[in-house]
Amino acid sequence: MKTRSSHGPATAAIPAADAPSIPVARLFDQRDILFLRSAPGYNPQMETGFRRRRCGVFRAYLRGLRAEFRVARIELGTLRVQSPKDYRQLASQVVRCRRRFAWAMIPANLCLWRYRWALGRSRLEPVVQRLDGLCGEMRRFVSELSEPRH
Repeated sequence: MKTRSSHGPATAAIPAADAPSIPVARLFDQRDILFLRSAPGYNPQMETGFRRRRCGVFRAYLRGLRAEFRVARIELGTLRVQSPKDYRQLASQVVRCRRRFAWAMIPANLCLWRYRWALGRSRLEPVVQRLDGLCGEMRRFVSELSEPRH
Protein backbone atom coordinates (compact mmCIF):
# COMPACT_ATOMS: atom_id res chain seq x y z
CA MET A 1 0.00 0.00 0.00
CA LYS A 2 1.43 3.34 -1.03
CA THR A 3 1.52 5.96 1.65
CA ARG A 4 2.41 9.59 1.84
CA SER A 5 3.55 11.54 4.82
CA SER A 6 2.09 14.84 5.84
CA HIS A 7 4.13 18.02 5.64
CA GLY A 8 3.53 18.89 9.28
CA PRO A 9 5.30 17.53 12.34
CA ALA A 10 2.80 14.72 12.67
CA THR A 11 4.26 12.29 10.14
CA ALA A 12 1.52 9.68 10.24
CA ALA A 13 1.07 7.97 6.90
CA ILE A 14 -2.21 8.02 5.03
CA PRO A 15 -2.91 5.66 2.12
CA ALA A 16 -2.49 7.53 -1.15
CA ALA A 17 -4.97 5.82 -3.44
CA ASP A 18 -8.72 6.25 -3.54
CA ALA A 19 -9.12 2.84 -5.19
CA PRO A 20 -12.46 1.21 -4.48
CA SER A 21 -12.37 -2.00 -2.47
CA ILE A 22 -14.04 -4.22 -5.06
CA PRO A 23 -12.68 -7.47 -3.56
CA VAL A 24 -14.06 -6.47 -0.16
CA ALA A 25 -17.47 -5.73 -1.67
CA ARG A 26 -17.52 -9.28 -3.06
CA LEU A 27 -16.76 -10.97 0.26
CA PHE A 28 -20.36 -11.80 1.09
CA ASP A 29 -21.35 -12.87 -2.43
CA GLN A 30 -23.95 -15.62 -2.24
CA ARG A 31 -22.46 -17.37 -5.29
CA ASP A 32 -19.48 -18.46 -3.17
CA ILE A 33 -21.80 -20.12 -0.65
CA LEU A 34 -23.76 -21.82 -3.44
CA PHE A 35 -20.51 -23.12 -4.93
CA LEU A 36 -19.39 -24.42 -1.54
CA ARG A 37 -22.72 -26.18 -1.03
CA SER A 38 -22.36 -27.91 -4.41
CA ALA A 39 -18.89 -29.26 -3.56
CA PRO A 40 -18.58 -32.97 -2.82
CA GLY A 41 -18.32 -33.68 0.90
CA TYR A 42 -20.08 -30.45 1.86
CA ASN A 43 -21.35 -30.18 5.41
CA PRO A 44 -22.86 -27.24 7.33
CA GLN A 45 -19.71 -26.87 9.46
CA MET A 46 -17.76 -26.04 6.29
CA GLU A 47 -20.14 -23.20 5.54
CA THR A 48 -19.94 -21.93 9.11
CA GLY A 49 -16.15 -21.86 8.96
CA PHE A 50 -16.24 -20.20 5.54
CA ARG A 51 -18.58 -17.48 6.79
CA ARG A 52 -16.46 -16.98 9.92
CA ARG A 53 -13.29 -16.50 7.84
CA ARG A 54 -14.98 -14.07 5.46
CA CYS A 55 -16.28 -12.09 8.43
CA GLY A 56 -12.75 -11.96 9.83
CA VAL A 57 -11.51 -10.43 6.57
CA PHE A 58 -14.30 -7.85 6.63
CA ARG A 59 -13.58 -7.02 10.29
CA ALA A 60 -9.93 -6.43 9.34
CA TYR A 61 -11.09 -4.08 6.58
CA LEU A 62 -13.23 -2.15 9.09
CA ARG A 63 -10.33 -1.99 11.57
CA GLY A 64 -8.16 -0.55 8.81
CA LEU A 65 -10.75 2.13 8.08
CA ARG A 66 -11.01 3.02 11.77
CA ALA A 67 -7.22 3.25 11.96
CA GLU A 68 -7.18 5.52 8.92
CA PHE A 69 -9.73 7.81 10.53
CA ARG A 70 -7.70 7.77 13.76
CA VAL A 71 -4.62 8.93 11.82
CA ALA A 72 -6.70 11.71 10.27
CA ARG A 73 -7.92 12.78 13.72
CA ILE A 74 -4.32 12.93 14.95
CA GLU A 75 -3.35 15.08 11.97
CA LEU A 76 -6.32 17.35 12.60
CA GLY A 77 -5.39 17.53 16.28
CA THR A 78 -1.93 18.68 15.24
CA LEU A 79 -3.51 21.36 13.08
CA ARG A 80 -5.61 22.49 16.05
CA VAL A 81 -2.43 23.00 18.08
CA GLN A 82 -0.37 24.56 15.30
CA SER A 83 -3.03 26.77 13.77
CA PRO A 84 -6.11 27.19 15.97
CA LYS A 85 -7.57 29.88 13.67
CA ASP A 86 -7.53 27.54 10.65
CA TYR A 87 -8.91 24.68 12.72
CA ARG A 88 -11.85 26.74 14.01
CA GLN A 89 -12.88 27.43 10.42
CA LEU A 90 -12.86 23.69 9.64
CA ALA A 91 -14.17 22.26 12.91
CA SER A 92 -17.73 21.82 11.67
CA GLN A 93 -16.51 19.89 8.60
CA VAL A 94 -14.41 17.62 10.82
CA VAL A 95 -17.35 16.89 13.11
CA ARG A 96 -19.64 16.25 10.13
CA CYS A 97 -17.14 13.83 8.59
CA ARG A 98 -16.71 11.92 11.86
CA ARG A 99 -20.47 11.69 12.30
CA ARG A 100 -20.98 10.42 8.74
CA PHE A 101 -18.29 7.79 9.28
CA ALA A 102 -19.93 6.59 12.50
CA TRP A 103 -23.31 6.35 10.75
CA ALA A 104 -21.74 4.44 7.83
CA MET A 105 -20.31 1.87 10.23
CA ILE A 106 -23.82 0.87 11.40
CA PRO A 107 -24.92 -0.77 8.13
CA ALA A 108 -21.44 -2.27 7.74
CA ASN A 109 -21.74 -4.03 11.08
CA LEU A 110 -25.32 -5.02 10.30
CA CYS A 111 -24.20 -6.66 7.03
CA LEU A 112 -21.46 -8.45 8.93
CA TRP A 113 -23.91 -9.79 11.50
CA ARG A 114 -26.48 -10.85 8.89
CA TYR A 115 -23.89 -12.67 6.79
CA ARG A 116 -22.26 -14.41 9.75
CA TRP A 117 -25.53 -15.86 10.97
CA ALA A 118 -26.98 -16.47 7.46
CA LEU A 119 -29.93 -14.13 8.03
CA GLY A 120 -30.75 -13.16 4.47
CA ARG A 121 -28.78 -11.35 1.80
CA SER A 122 -26.03 -8.98 2.81
CA ARG A 123 -25.20 -6.54 0.03
CA LEU A 124 -21.82 -5.08 0.78
CA GLU A 125 -21.35 -3.09 -2.43
CA PRO A 126 -23.23 0.06 -1.34
CA VAL A 127 -21.77 -0.14 2.16
CA VAL A 128 -18.19 -0.46 0.93
CA GLN A 129 -18.71 2.28 -1.67
CA ARG A 130 -19.96 4.64 1.02
CA LEU A 131 -17.08 3.83 3.38
CA ASP A 132 -14.51 4.18 0.58
CA GLY A 133 -16.06 7.51 -0.39
CA LEU A 134 -15.85 8.80 3.16
CA CYS A 135 -12.24 7.67 3.49
CA GLY A 136 -11.34 9.31 0.19
CA GLU A 137 -13.00 12.49 1.36
CA MET A 138 -11.07 12.39 4.64
CA ARG A 139 -7.78 11.74 2.79
CA ARG A 140 -8.37 14.72 0.52
CA PHE A 141 -9.44 16.86 3.46
CA VAL A 142 -6.32 16.04 5.49
CA SER A 143 -3.98 16.40 2.50
CA GLU A 144 -5.41 19.85 1.75
CA LEU A 145 -4.93 20.90 5.34
CA SER A 146 -1.41 19.51 5.59
CA GLU A 147 -0.13 21.30 2.47
CA PRO A 148 2.24 24.13 3.43
CA ARG A 149 0.64 27.56 3.25
CA HIS A 150 2.57 30.50 1.86
